[in-house]
Amino acid sequence: MKIHRKDKTVNNLHTKGGEYQVFNVGDKTQAPNYYIGPYHLKGKMAYIGSEPRSGTRKLRKVVKDRNVFTYNKLNTNYAKKFGGVISSPPTILQQEEDKGFFSRYFAKKLNTGEIIEINKVTYKDVSKDKSPHHKLYSTVEVEWKISGPIFNILHKQQIIEHGIVDTNMKTISLLNQTMPGLTEYLSDALEYANPREQDNLYSPGDQLMTVNRDEYVGYYHIHGNRPMEGRYHTPTGHNYLEPMSQTVFDEEELTKEEKILQTPKIAYNSLA
Repeated sequence: MKIHRKDKTVNNLHTKGGEYQVFNVGDKTQAPNYYIGPYHLKGKMAYIGSEPRSGTRKLRKVVKDRNVFTYNKLNTNYAKKFGGVISSPPTILQQEEDKGFFSRYFAKKLNTGEIIEINKVTYKDVSKDKSPHHKLYSTVEVEWKISGPIFNILHKQQIIEHGIVDTNMKTISLLNQTMPGLTEYLSDALEYANPREQDNLYSPGDQLMTVNRDEYVGYYHIHGNRPMEGRYHTPTGHNYLEPMSQTVFDEEELTKEEKILQTPKIAYNSLA
């Protein structure tokens, strides 16, 4: 014989608000439409009205947990629409070429530490948290120098023209505090650069290295956007050189590229 157990009913209860809201299957946000008035309990479920009647509506207990509110308010369509933060190479405009600088944008996934380069549109979307998924990323904008000499040009220990390598390395070093790992990701300070072609330059060993990662001491020239071995460019095969990750200059022993002929005081002041 099957036994039917009758749920315990508690009648004539009253709420002043903040405890229940009218149950609605389609509403998962728990908006503040708190129910005020009489209610009764049937088992653990609350219903409108002081006692049971046919067709009475259910009440839902309000969960006062901010995390639950935040989760419930998430748009379930985001999971279907979000295609991820996509890596994208930069586009350099003609006016940026003329100016000698352009902006690069990077995103770092916080839970993995992965850094990727992104375009300006994605950078703005992620920075503004347009999707809940964007909260998983940090972003940074980098002003990237692409023209001029490859190293700083000095006169009496004063920089009169900033070099591509020195400028970009300084920028990366500063922004690495905001996005750790950026110095490793941007290991080529001459990337996308179009440095001034020059001949008869000299490196004492603290500026350039060979393709085998050895310090390069000797003459070099700039050709095809890169430093190369030798005083001048010749048809004979010769190797490319790479800038070191850090360039240290001895104030007492400047490179020939930095040594500028002494100019009259008036001419020198006009360079500032």
